[in-house]
Amino acid sequence: MLRRSSIERGFIFRLAFADLWHEKTLSACIVFSLAAVISPLMLMFGLKFGTVETLRVRLIQDPANRELRPVSSVSRPRDWFNSFRKRPGVGFLVPTIRQIAATVSIKTNAGTKTDIDLIPSGFGDRLLLENEIQIPQFGELVLTALAARELNVQTNDEVSVIVTRSRGAEAERFSARARVSGTLPMRSNGLKAAFVCLEFLESVEAYKDGFAVPQLGVEGELPLAYPEYDGAVVIISDKLTEERKLSLIINTGLSKIDELQNEQTCAMTGWSVSDHHYVYLLKCGESTIREDSIAALREQLRGSGAEVLPWVKPQMVSLEGPGQNSSESIQVFGLSVAPQLADRIGMRPAPPWGDSVVDVRQILKPASMQNSPSIVLNVKDGGGDLNFPIEVVGSIADGAQAVVPVGLAGILRLSKLRGIRFDSGLGKFLLERRAYSGFRMYADSIENVEPLRAALLEEGINTHTEAQRIAEVKELDQQLTMIFWLIAVVGLTGALAALVASLYASVQRKRRELGILRLIGLTGRHLMRFPVYQSSLCVSGSFLLAALFFQLISESINRLFRGHLESGESFCRLPFTMILSAFGFVLLIGIIAAAFAAIKINQASAADAMRDE
Repeated sequence: MLRRSSIERGFIFRLAFADLWHEKTLSACIVFSLAAVISPLMLMFGLKFGTVETLRVRLIQDPANRELRPVSSVSRPRDWFNSFRKRPGVGFLVPTIRQIAATVSIKTNAGTKTDIDLIPSGFGDRLLLENEIQIPQFGELVLTALAARELNVQTNDEVSVIVTRSRGAEAERFSARARVSGTLPMRSNGLKAAFVCLEFLESVEAYKDGFAVPQLGVEGELPLAYPEYDGAVVIISDKLTEERKLSLIINTGLSKIDELQNEQTCAMTGWSVSDHHYVYLLKCGESTIREDSIAALREQLRGSGAEVLPWVKPQMVSLEGPGQNSSESIQVFGLSVAPQLADRIGMRPAPPWGDSVVDVRQILKPASMQNSPSIVLNVKDGGGDLNFPIEVVGSIADGAQAVVPVGLAGILRLSKLRGIRFDSGLGKFLLERRAYSGFRMYADSIENVEPLRAALLEEGINTHTEAQRIAEVKELDQQLTMIFWLIAVVGLTGALAALVASLYASVQRKRRELGILRLIGLTGRHLMRFPVYQSSLCVSGSFLLAALFFQLISESINRLFRGHLESGESFCRLPFTMILSAFGFVLLIGIIAAAFAAIKINQASAADAMRDE
């Protein structure tokens, strides 16, 4: 039974093909008419796909379209960058310095010299990596095409980076050798600039700010940390009048004055004085003061016999001795006073370091702490961790507290406001950068540009992106798709109508022959395949002809616009999968058209053939 069915199916297919070949002129007209409808549709979809895909690929592959640029100067600390860099969607983020500090001169060995801007780079820089350029290390730079052409240098050439600064009335300059590690193509960046690592850029800024740059061997001033105080303590033998109190908060940066009793003095400062003296605490609210305010206060009290001591709020720190596995949190007070003054006013405890306010790293620890000649003091606040060794010079019998020089306490107070680090080689506390003035940011994909822009806007940072261009390409794709499908529906509807009419007329003409086939034993179910096979053959021939025509025209279009295309791009093309899908769709249209003729065949009977006889 299965074999007979296969024979009948093959017989009907050969019969359908023979009938088409017998009427080859009419069949050719059908094939060419269908090809005339299919080929323009393929060309339109090829142009739509090729153009939009080229724009989309350029959007995706060009890192500049994924860049988020701050519209105005921003001020963010290093910690903010470390935190924001971990957000989903961030492909690359590096801070930038002030624009005026990033301008240097580049001089080649041949004597060519030009001014360029330095741009920070770093690990994961999408702009460099996606142009197959290595990230520059310290002492290396990547030039843009414009800068490389003006300097007439190539990769691996040595150049001199010349940095100038003004100190007073004198102009100073420094020259550092650097290697050109790569050159960006013109399409990636049209500026005259050089990409360098952030550390090198920070060294240039430090030099222009007048500081020493050890990385480049440049001597100069160090960004030394300075003490910040929360107020001052006045110790005087006579009670202050209200008028005198008012005068002490004018032009001194202080805003409030309180008289302290002995118990209050000990709680606020960590020390106490004899009952024969009055103690006043002058504070400045939530802000801080420096040495100039202390000097102004002393000037106000000159001739009164009063003593003015800087005051810092008690601070919690961690102390860790050698070999200890855990640190101990403790409250620290700042106190610096001359031994003679301490004896005269009956101050307890009397610090052994005198009245020095410099950052002497000494401490009076609680008696309950383990004895050790040196410990490590750690502060976690503000700019981050501050760790440094400190010498134990004595102990305090009562209370779980410690005393350090007031200058050191002021520096600990400053560490809560900005970043400070301890340089063990210099034995000095140095200021770290307060904040960066901008950034370079790239999203890891086109889709994440808008979410990152919204996240930055929530933090008060307005950025410029290519979001409008991205939206325009997406909108263009949607609109072209809608227009082309409307045209396709109209064209295919006409082709379907023409094919239905042709097949229906063919069946109508062959009623006698089809009736005879019914008489010799073929059923209507078998004969229904006749128009289906003919339609499939016509559609396949039409699609093959249209595909050949599309291939020739698309090659001509791409060759015509070759000068506007990058490698691998095309203005008119269809992927092979889309061609197969289109063939399946057109074949389905042909089968639907054949169904109308098949219904007519099924309605035909053998009696029709006998009547004709």
